Amino acid sequence: MQPQPVPQTSSTTQAIPESEAIARDIKEGNLGGFVGNNTHLTGDATFKGMMRVDGHLSGHITSADGTLIVSTNGLVEADVEVATAKIYGTVRGNVTATGLIEMGRTARVTGNIRTPSLVIEGGALFEGDCRMTPIAGGANAGQTDGAGK
Repeated sequence: MQPQPVPQTSSTTQAIPESEAIARDIKEGNLGGFVGNNTHLTGDATFKGMMRVDGHLSGHITSADGTLIVSTNGLVEADVEVATAKIYGTVRGNVTATGLIEMGRTARVTGNIRTPSLVIEGGALFEGDCRMTPIAGGANAGQTDGAGK
């Protein structure tokens, strides 16, 4: 009996192109808004779920339970109030998050930030003040420092 050749199977997975990943997120309802490259929007933006900025967005951005993603080429010139902010591009304005602010290695943030949880990767630039706040309803909520503060 002769040995049978073993079929070659690829154990590597192919990376999904960014445009396909965005299309999938929109189709699945994960992406509530998208500002594409070479697009400039001005005004107040309110969203649910997730909003991604690859272009330029200026004004005011709010989402009580949403995630704002500023991609590497994205530019946000706005005050931001969201649950989660994932910043890989440029933000000029104050950023407040009730959950998490994450700054990737290509992030450039000029403005004050306020959040209970902050991650800054090496290479990111941050110019401003940071105030770490307790998670709403967390163990430290409502505590004072003894001086009524």
